[in-house]
Amino acid sequence: MIVFAPEAISDVRRLYDFLNPLNPDAALRAMAAIWSKLQLVETMPALGYRTRRPRIRQVRIHFGKRGYVARYTIRESDGALVVLRLWHGREFRQ
Repeated sequence: MIVFAPEAISDVRRLYDFLNPLNPDAALRAMAAIWSKLQLVETMPALGYRTRRPRIRQVRIHFGKRGYVARYTIRESDGALVVLRLWHGREFRQ
């Protein structure tokens, strides 16, 4: 099961809303690439690389020149993949 944290839902909307006016087809393809990669991570949770925070991992999603990054964790209670945040590879992240 894939679950999106509220922040990740906002991130998906923001990413789509940014790209859609410029290129609606690319916006749909970007969302499909994100979903496809998350489905893969669901089957192989260790696919992403570790972060400084225990139990939090990140995975690159290839799309265009810079792609996207998804930060996630695995919920212990049921093994669900919880998507915490999503951003474009060129975004400045603190």
